Amino acid sequence: MCDSHTKGFVRQRWGNIAEVDWATANDGILRRYGYVYDDLNRLRAGYYQNSQNPSAKTASV
Repeated sequence: MCDSHTKGFVRQRWGNIAEVDWATANDGILRRYGYVYDDLNRLRAGYYQNSQNPSAKTASV
């Protein structure tokens, strides 16, 4: 796993998942979902990124 603090996502407390990284065997491209929570630890957004364009973020709720 990559260090989430250096990738723009803040580490989460209370067991919340900050991000998930994966790559498929087909193309080997690193992909990432980063998650954002509110003050009550509710999931507010998920941001998709890939290694080919790491600055582009696609939000989903």
